[in-house]
Amino acid sequence: MKELRTSQFRDPASICEDFDNLLVNHFVQEFKSKFNKDISPNARSIRCLRTASL
Repeated sequence: MKELRTSQFRDPASICEDFDNLLVNHFVQEFKSKFNKDISPNARSIRCLRTASL
């Protein structure tokens, strides 16, 4: 019997959103390590980063 994962039943749009969030979080951490500055509280920076990562 094959085990089904819950991700197989998810909406494709929400999977894409999860991937976008992963990318944004990765680049926030990358920015933090390179420039020693946290941009996560800045909504405008996050929006620009999210747009650029598409």
